[in-house]
Amino acid sequence: MITPIKYATILLTLTVAGWAQQTPAEFEVASVRPNTGNDRIVTIDSTPEGNFHARGYSLKLLIQRAYGVKGFQISGGPKWLDEDRFDVVAKAFATGAERVVTPAQMRTMLQALLADRFRLRAHKVSKELPGLALTVAGGGPRLQKSKITDEGSDPIHRNGVFLVAEGVSMKTFAETISSYLAKPVANETALPGLYDFQVEWVDQGRLGATGVDATGTGQSQEQTGLSMFSALQEQLGLKLVSRSKVPVETLVIDSAEKASPN
Repeated sequence: MITPIKYATILLTLTVAGWAQQTPAEFEVASVRPNTGNDRIVTIDSTPEGNFHARGYSLKLLIQRAYGVKGFQISGGPKWLDEDRFDVVAKAFATGAERVVTPAQMRTMLQALLADRFRLRAHKVSKELPGLALTVAGGGPRLQKSKITDEGSDPIHRNGVFLVAEGVSMKTFAETISSYLAKPVANETALPGLYDFQVEWVDQGRLGATGVDATGTGQSQEQTGLSMFSALQEQLGLKLVSRSKVPVETLVIDSAEKASPN
C-alpha cells in the first residue's frame, strides 16, 4: 500500500517529468533574416518562457550564445562568420503557453536553430593556449562568504560602475574575467564555496578600435587591462598572473552557410 506522502512524491515526480517532456528540443517558431541596416544596433534578449530575440547579431556571436563559449574559443569557418549580421526571432512555444525554459534548454534550441538555418557543423577540441591564472594575492583574499548555497545561472551583474557578485564561485568569476580580457583565465585560487563581493575597474568595453576610450583620455587596452589587474588585487586580494599554457575547450567550425530570408 502506498502511503499518502509516498503517493504525493510519486505524483510530483511524474508531473515534473511530464513538464520536462513538454519542453521542445528546438523552437516551434523561428525567423532568421539578414540585417542589412547600418545602424550598428546590436541587442539580444531571452526570456524564461522560451522567447529569443537577437538584432544585428553575427553568426559568431550567435554561436557564442548557443554553445556558451567566448570569441577566442571559436576557430575556423567562413570570413563572413564575424561580419554579416542577422535578426533572429524565435519562440519555444507557438501557442504562448507559460512553461519555463532553462538556460541549458535555450542553448540546446539555439544549437538546433543554427544547425537548421545556417547548416552549422562544428566539433569541440581541447587545447592549451596562452592565458592567465586567477590566484590569491600575498595578503590573502578579501572576500565575504555567501549565505547562498547553490550558484545561480547568472550570479554576476553590473550595478553602475561596479561588478557585483552574489553567490559566485571562483571558477565562474575566472570565466567572467576571461570574457572581459578575451583570453583564457584559469581558476588557481583553491578557494571553495561561493562568495559575495563587488569590484570596480575601467571597462575594456569602453574602448574603441583605436584603443581610445569615450572620455578621450587616450588609454590603451593594455593600460585598461592593468587597471583591472590592480583592482582585483587591491579590492579583492586576488591576482592575475601570466601562464604560457591554459587548458581551454574550443569549438572548431567545420562548415556554415548564410541563412536566407524567411
